[in-house]
Amino acid sequence: MFPAINQFGAMVAEYSQRTQRLERALEVALDVLQTVVTKLDQRFGAEFLGPEVHKLVQLPPEGELLAVLEQIDAAVKAGQSAAAARQIRAEFDINWSEAHAYVGNWREIPRERRLGWLKMVRIVRAIHGETTQTGADAP
Repeated sequence: MFPAINQFGAMVAEYSQRTQRLERALEVALDVLQTVVTKLDQRFGAEFLGPEVHKLVQLPPEGELLAVLEQIDAAVKAGQSAAAARQIRAEFDINWSEAHAYVGNWREIPRERRLGWLKMVRIVRAIHGETTQTGADAP
């Protein structure tokens, strides 16, 4: 009936699949980078890596990231939308509108995808010397 709408829907689905593949490739590359940096640190010490790269050795373990996701899961499950949005906003470095949108479909996002996003955020923070966003100045 509306071929342009069907074509647009197909394009959106294709871009979504491409984005997911790129996210997964980036996640794998960052995991490899962290592994290599950790091995170099163990073998040659922090001085070998320099302060910028050494930050990647100090990333939180996966168990800590899973605990963050579990806290958000619990808030979403309990219907505490405001608390869940606040946690999502702070942990994923996104704005309030995005955080509230994610609360609405949090359960549909695969856990491994959420974990990958959280790892990427933590790596970016480490590289830039940032911590979790809080306060009015955060987006």
